[in-house]
Amino acid sequence: MSGQFSRWKKKIRFLVWLVALLLPLATAPQGTAVSAHTPVHTSGGAQTGLSSPVRTSQVDQPTPITPDGFDPQNYFADKTIELIVGVSPGGGYDIFSRLLAQHGAKYFPPSTKFLVKNYPGGGQLRGHRVLWTAKPDGLSIGPVHPRWFFAAAIKQEVPNFDLNSAVFVGSPTFGISRTGNYICADASRIRSWSDVLATGQPLTVGELAPGDGTSAGAALLELLGGPIKMVYGYGGSAEVMAAFNRREVMAIAYCNETLVPRLFPDWMKAKRLVPLFWWAAPPDPEWLKKLGFKGEVPNLFDLPGVKISEDDKAAFDVMVQITASTRTYMLPNGTPSHIKQFWVSLFRKLLKDPAFIKAATAAGYGDVLSYGSGDDIQAAIKQAYGLNQPQLKLLQKLGPKQ
Repeated sequence: MSGQFSRWKKKIRFLVWLVALLLPLATAPQGTAVSAHTPVHTSGGAQTGLSSPVRTSQVDQPTPITPDGFDPQNYFADKTIELIVGVSPGGGYDIFSRLLAQHGAKYFPPSTKFLVKNYPGGGQLRGHRVLWTAKPDGLSIGPVHPRWFFAAAIKQEVPNFDLNSAVFVGSPTFGISRTGNYICADASRIRSWSDVLATGQPLTVGELAPGDGTSAGAALLELLGGPIKMVYGYGGSAEVMAAFNRREVMAIAYCNETLVPRLFPDWMKAKRLVPLFWWAAPPDPEWLKKLGFKGEVPNLFDLPGVKISEDDKAAFDVMVQITASTRTYMLPNGTPSHIKQFWVSLFRKLLKDPAFIKAATAAGYGDVLSYGSGDDIQAAIKQAYGLNQPQLKLLQKLGPKQ
C-alpha cells in the first residue's frame, strides 16, 4: 500500500505542476483583457494559460527607440503575438513556448497578448508551414525542428523554407548534452544489447518522423542492417513515451532526466529503463544511478553485430551536429531585420533571466539551456557541404522522407 501511495503522490505532484502551467488564471476579473502579464491562451478548444503572472518593472520594459526609429514599446502595444508550435500540447517544444510567453512577457508592453497555437502533424511540418507563411510583422514566432535544417543540408526541397533567406532568432537549447543521445529499452523485455541480438527480432524504437536526431543512433543502425525497426508517426515526445508505456514499442530515446521524472516518474521506481547504447555524449552517471542501472553503457560504434565504416561515422557526426539545433525559434520569411534583432535580444535576455532559468529548471530543462545564434545554426547545417559522395549518400538516407 505504501508503494501505491507513493506513486499516486508523485502523479498528483506532476498534475499540480501541469495545471499551474496550463490552466488560465481563474481570479482574472470578468471582461479583463488578457495582457502580457496574464496567462497565455492556446488554440483548439479550452483556454489554456500559464502560472503566476509576471509583473513589469521599468527595468524590464522593451528596448528604447533604436537608431532606425523602431520603438518596441509602441510597436507591440495592443497586439497579439502568436507562438506557432508544430506538436501537441505537453511536449518539450510546447512547454518551452509557454515558458517563453510567460517569462518573455516582462519585455513587452502590458497590453501585449500571447496566444499559443498547436499544429501537430507531418513531423512538425504542418506547424512550420503556418509559421513560415505568416505575415512577417514579428507577431508570429515558433520553434522549428532541426530535421528540416537537415533536409536543407542534403538539398531536399522543404516547402516555404530556404536556408539563405530563413529568419533565425536562435535556439535556447543549442548543443550536444548528456540529456539525450542514447536509447533505452523496456527492462522487463530487454536487459542489454546482447539480449537484442539473442532474440533474433528487431528492436522497435518509437519516433516522430525520419530525420529526427533524437533517435539518430537507432536510425543509423537500422539503415546499416542492424536489429532495429523504427516506428514513426507520433506527434511529440510525450506521445512516444506514452507508446512505450503501453508497450507499443520496445525502446525509445526519450528516457532522460528532463522528461521521465516529469511525465512517467514511476519508471524510475520500477527500474523500467535500461540504456542500451549512446552516441555523441554519454548519459549522466548520476541519472543512471537513479534508473538503477549498474555497469557501463556501450558506445554505438562499439556494438557487436553491426559494421560501421569511417564514412558512416563522418556522415553520422554531421547529422548529430545539425540536429543539435533543437527548438530553434524562427520568424516568418521577410521579417525586417530590426524586428528580428529585437527578438534576438529578447532571447539573450531570457537565457540570463533568473525567473526563466528557475522555471525551465523546474520543468526539467535547466541543464540544456544554451543559446545558439542563427549563424551557429547555419554553420552547423553547412558542414554537410564538405562531405564526399559516399558520406553524403548515407546522410541523405538518414534524412527526412519527403
